[in-house]
Amino acid sequence: MRGFEKIRGSIFLWIPFLLVACIAQKPIDLIFTESGKGAGVESGDIVKTALATPPTISSILNNVNQAVTILEFTVKENGSRDGYPLQIRTLKFTHTGTADIAELRFVLEGPGSNNTVATTSGNSIIFKDFGDIIITDGDQTGKTYQLKAQIRSSVNGATTDNQTIAVNISPSIDAEVIEASSNMLPSVAAFASGSAAITIVASELQGKSSFTGLIATHTNDFPGTQSIYATDVNGRVDTDFTASITISAHVTVCPNAAPGSLGGDVLAKSAVAGVASWATLTYTLTNPLVAESIRIRAQAAGVSDQCSAVVTVNP
Repeated sequence: MRGFEKIRGSIFLWIPFLLVACIAQKPIDLIFTESGKGAGVESGDIVKTALATPPTISSILNNVNQAVTILEFTVKENGSRDGYPLQIRTLKFTHTGTADIAELRFVLEGPGSNNTVATTSGNSIIFKDFGDIIITDGDQTGKTYQLKAQIRSSVNGATTDNQTIAVNISPSIDAEVIEASSNMLPSVAAFASGSAAITIVASELQGKSSFTGLIATHTNDFPGTQSIYATDVNGRVDTDFTASITISAHVTVCPNAAPGSLGGDVLAKSAVAGVASWATLTYTLTNPLVAESIRIRAQAAGVSDQCSAVVTVNP
């Protein structure tokens, strides 16, 4: 009996070791990686191509398909085959230009990315969950992409004529891969675009708020200073515009001339940084006892005139 108990005790002692051995032999299909890192080796690379950044970007090219390429780059692997493709799910650039990023649109174009529009946060330009950039394991030729930029039509910030758009990227930290992917080479070099200046293209004249609700009196100076602005279709001022701007008085619709006379200052003035201003303006009624509602018309060569400013002139 004592011998049996020894044998039974030995069996119970061996059972845990046998279980551990069995469990150890079972493969576990889980991959644990650091956030933003893949399971593969460091073999991904992103290099800038020789495509030059254009010197200027027009303020009136506002449709997505009119965005201008400011940077071109190729994504590839260095040939270290590890069984994983390089699959980038998030790509971040940093805006270093002087233009207000709130008024800019950035677009990624290339294989698998058709006019993908970035989100922005601070100075960061982020392409995330857009379909991914996928490079076959060991593909040293890679795929080429263009980063495009433009100014939006809506005026949401303070972008002005001749401010710049420029970006940079450090791929080793700005490219985030999926879990089942190779990783970026830590030695991949950072690179930047050139600087593109925004060109505001004047196409019309605007009074903006200079004449809004303006009430004047016969032969007296109009309250405040009145200005006419040379702007693009979105209302941004073309500070390179220096042509002569002429104002005149009309009734109902232009070109019907007003019966009285506009004066007080020279009516034709050269714009300075896209703006012509009149510190002194008067209107002489034909009948000093009868009020008139007049329109101020502004004209200049090469742009559409403006004839919507209404001024009430009282006796």
